Amino acid sequence: MTTLFIKVPPKHNIYLKERMNMAEALIDAISSFVEKRDGVFNEYIDTKQIHITTKVQIKLRRAQVSFDDIKINTDVTIHEEFCKKLLLSIMELNEEFQDLRCRMIAPAQIAMGDEERRCIFRTTSNPDAVLRLMDFVRIYNKWTEVSVDYLILRERREYELAKLNTTEVADSYKLTKILEQLAEEYKKKIAEQETQLQEYCMDLQSIAEELNEQYKILDILDKLNNHDFFL
Repeated sequence: MTTLFIKVPPKHNIYLKERMNMAEALIDAISSFVEKRDGVFNEYIDTKQIHITTKVQIKLRRAQVSFDDIKINTDVTIHEEFCKKLLLSIMELNEEFQDLRCRMIAPAQIAMGDEERRCIFRTTSNPDAVLRLMDFVRIYNKWTEVSVDYLILRERREYELAKLNTTEVADSYKLTKILEQLAEEYKKKIAEQETQLQEYCMDLQSIAEELNEQYKILDILDKLNNHDFFL
């Protein structure tokens, strides 16, 4: 009787590509803050979807306002079927918006699945370094989410101000006041988000410098070129 011996590749080889990708993402992210970057938002975000994402969000907000107006205005009898259709539209628009938003966020974040976590925990035997590395990834990913919301907000400002500017009204003075008020509201909201993004950047820069200077994480990650690194 012939016995067949099937060589099964070690698991670390199966997931080597994922771990290498993780290490490369960490090197890029940490290096960008060690080098004291200028921008406040994540430039890795693919902005191709921003316009359509913003338009969907605007439709969603308008539908939500209409639904709230219906509930508040008890003097007007609204057909139940109309309310159901409006509520369904809100649910569909919200699902579409969240999907588009996630498509913008996910590619710019640092992946954090089981293998990526394993990569981090096997990067160094120093538990303090591991915790700081996890802190960096967590804040980096949150910073990316806020970056997307910030870019959508800026796009929404441009869209709504441009639309109002092309509106034909009899009272031009009233329109000017509305434009000024809307522009001021967006200016305040954008400034608040920029402050939040700057705070994230300061935290990330501090952790990145600590990881690089105290724990030499960039040097450790560079050793990924040697495939025995994850054995």
